[in-house]
Amino acid sequence: MSGNVGFQYLDLYLGIRPENQGEILKKTPPEFAEYVKEDRQLDCDFQRECLWKNADSDGLLDTSEFWLFKKNDEKVFPVQVQPGNANLQIGTRFMIAGNTTKLAQSAVLLSAPLACHHGMANITFNYWLYNLGRVEVMAVRPEPRRGHLMVIERGKADCHFLKESGHVCSALIPAVKQPYRLAIRAFNLRDNTVGSMVLINNITVKADLCNESPFPLLFNSVPLKPRPRAHPSALKDASRSTTKPTKSFLFMAVDPLTPKPYGTLRSQLIPCTSKLATLSFRYWLRAGTQVEVCSVDENDVPLSCAYLSEEDSPGPIQIDIEPYMKPFRFTIDLIAFDANSMGLVVVDELKFIGGQLCIEHPPPIPTTIDPPTVAHMFGLQPKPLLGANEYRLSLECDFTIDHCNQWVNDDGKLQYGAVPQTLEDFPLPKQINGNVAVLMLKGKDASSIRSREVPCAYNSLITIHYMRSQFGFLRVCALGQCMEGKKLNGTLQVQISSEKPFEIIIEASSKKNAIIVISSIEVEGDICPLRTVEQILCDRIKCDFKEHTCNYESTMETGDRELLIGTNGGVCTIAGHDAKRCVLRSSYFDLPAPATLIIDVTQFTFGSRVLLCADADADSDNCHELLGPRVLTASPRKVEFPLDESVHQFSLVFFHDKADQFGAARFEISSIDIRAGDGYKFCF
Repeated sequence: MSGNVGFQYLDLYLGIRPENQGEILKKTPPEFAEYVKEDRQLDCDFQRECLWKNADSDGLLDTSEFWLFKKNDEKVFPVQVQPGNANLQIGTRFMIAGNTTKLAQSAVLLSAPLACHHGMANITFNYWLYNLGRVEVMAVRPEPRRGHLMVIERGKADCHFLKESGHVCSALIPAVKQPYRLAIRAFNLRDNTVGSMVLINNITVKADLCNESPFPLLFNSVPLKPRPRAHPSALKDASRSTTKPTKSFLFMAVDPLTPKPYGTLRSQLIPCTSKLATLSFRYWLRAGTQVEVCSVDENDVPLSCAYLSEEDSPGPIQIDIEPYMKPFRFTIDLIAFDANSMGLVVVDELKFIGGQLCIEHPPPIPTTIDPPTVAHMFGLQPKPLLGANEYRLSLECDFTIDHCNQWVNDDGKLQYGAVPQTLEDFPLPKQINGNVAVLMLKGKDASSIRSREVPCAYNSLITIHYMRSQFGFLRVCALGQCMEGKKLNGTLQVQISSEKPFEIIIEASSKKNAIIVISSIEVEGDICPLRTVEQILCDRIKCDFKEHTCNYESTMETGDRELLIGTNGGVCTIAGHDAKRCVLRSSYFDLPAPATLIIDVTQFTFGSRVLLCADADADSDNCHELLGPRVLTASPRKVEFPLDESVHQFSLVFFHDKADQFGAARFEISSIDIRAGDGYKFCF
């Protein structure tokens, strides 16, 4: 944002002014340093102090600032500022980031720290984009030595300029098992002529935050105040061993400024043990760090202690405990370290083996689907984004060895995991084993998996090996026919013959919490090889309009005119009499990378416009203006428009509502093409 002059223009055109000298109303530094305990603490409408602040510029992810603004009058936002509500109440506050530079700038709004979260976190907010501005949501942490922001997870979101009016940005972030901060990033802020900007407000966060130890049955966690140097920057410095933890772990890190006594890991009080017990764990120590493990009575009087040795790291070590008929607990203390460096101990795989407790009872076997428990048992992970558009040109799929990218899940609910080796608490049929694909459905829910487009099939049989829980339902559909999986486990089959392209859809639904497990998909008969993403994209987008409209549909609603094929390509004529537009709608497509849409069009009439609309929505209020209405000469124009991977459909609208003033309007379209954002040609 370029000073007072830029602010004056915002007041003139949008009716907004800086509030609190542009500074966000944020909590005090001590409050901001504490881990967030409840997700609602991060909700913010910017009318009060919030747990959000501008990130310190790192020259990479963050090079600019957000500013606090307030709606000052009743001006309606122009159509160039989309897709948020254009008619805001006076007094509405929001954050704005913008620039008028040639080089793209970015601004990051950071939350207070979060210890971690389970499952999927959902961050929503209202947003407005102008010109080239973009917005994304991330989970980040600072790189400890240089202070750069490091991206842990990028939120899956569908937030762009062409969304419908009033669209609320919703970003989903998978489970994060380490301390982090949420980041809302405005980027691509550039254009030294008219500038570009991003506005946001009404942030809400829904997440299952970690507010207790990862080992609640044994150790209660002791929070550590975050310090710049008190972070395990590299486990290779933690011990002479080259090994490292493979899953979640506990660590304690201190530096010379950390006050004594240092933190202590304390188990819950154990009433007594009736058999010989063993405490087992792995550990890593930074050189010079001294750690003591003790058993203590309920008054913290030591019963026995042992020092951890660097030479024995990483273990695991085992400490035997004789039967003890009085209450006791375990403690792990960092007692000394090299004052010229820092102290660090990492503890992993804590186990209390044998030693039946005097009051111990076997845990009940669960009878219902608990999503966090199932996710932990299967070790569920989201589908990797890298290589998502690389796949075998066959419908056959074995999830035990492949992610099977020829089968697509659009809502992000499909995850991958491994069948638990111990199935006492969660019985599965023997034929379901190894790595599997899992759909976790919460409450009344639905999801689907679709195949890439199949060119043709002759007397083919598709067999799906599956398992579903009691309240889960599964069916497979193709060419207007569906087959339901009536058994809780087994195979689901559908026969297919078609000379035309088609898709196969595996539909899952639930009445209550449910799980659907798919191990493999088999194919018998003759199915034509699948086409690549680029081939399908070119078939659905590229068109020269010489004989027909290719895979575009010229939709007809009340007041619309049909696009006809003429000698120069597609022709649309709008002569008034309640006719205002021609609509050319694309079919559904997937983009392998950010791309540029290229349209060759001729516009003949003053007052007419050419619009590009998101998805199948052809409402002119929610569209981007490509050409017009100032038409001085009728000459062919090559229009380019950027598309990101979140766009799957668009409508091209030829619009003319001023026939009474300027007469009938004529449009000609000679071609539509697409290329990658870096200039690479998809279609030849």
